[in-house]
Amino acid sequence: MDQKYDHIDSHKLRYHPIRLAEWYQGKNIYPLFVELSPINICNYRCQFCAFDYTGYKGSVLSEETLLGLIKDLADIGVKSIVFAGTGEPLLHKGLANVIEAAYRAGLDIGLSTNGYFMTDAIADKILPFLTWIRFSFNAGTPESYGLIHGCKPEAFNTVVKNISCCVNIKREKGLPVTLGMQSLILKGNQADALKMAVLGKRIGVEYLSFKPFSPHPMSLNENTAAIVIGRGCPERPAQAFRCSIPNYRSEKCHKSPDPRKKTI
Repeated sequence: MDQKYDHIDSHKLRYHPIRLAEWYQGKNIYPLFVELSPINICNYRCQFCAFDYTGYKGSVLSEETLLGLIKDLADIGVKSIVFAGTGEPLLHKGLANVIEAAYRAGLDIGLSTNGYFMTDAIADKILPFLTWIRFSFNAGTPESYGLIHGCKPEAFNTVVKNISCCVNIKREKGLPVTLGMQSLILKGNQADALKMAVLGKRIGVEYLSFKPFSPHPMSLNENTAAIVIGRGCPERPAQAFRCSIPNYRSEKCHKSPDPRKKTI
């Protein structure tokens, strides 16, 4: 590939050579992947929230609008969508119907959620249609969970229960959906790293990932510096998060049933 294109990550591009060739030739093409934010409401006030500047004004895309958008995206050749964005997706009352419609339209579907509203009924309805669910879970104890996520400490146990429910439904029905947990690396959760890993192993999720935190340039959080790991941090991230959990992986992790649609 020409040097002017060397900034593009080659991950998954090999699954879409025709689309890539059309783009390279300068043709007008559509994206393979789209992230949708169905609602701008959240039950948490996380320390690291990238969208606090939006003010959580309560804007919601109607179910009708989302269903129409799903159809349009599928028609133009989009392969996958992820429901995430500026709020908690599961607060959208029509999300389950939209997820099913997206599946029927032939799209791969991911869901990023804090998991608080993943009730047994919701999980049972949407898991068969999802490619993966990523639970934002950034602490290893109820106390630190409440502090980091800006919620009551009791929410920790609720989310653990909900994730466990998803794991059980996946196993009982033999579903291909990948279930994982993700945590940002913050000053407030370094000591919880091993606890989170052990908890994830016990629950039965297929992976737990730790990622660095980069504040949004428009964030209104004046205490951002207090939670970012930087040169002033006495304990290096690599040392703080080094642990060994045997067999903490799955061969099915991140694999899509259709190799032509590896886009999420």
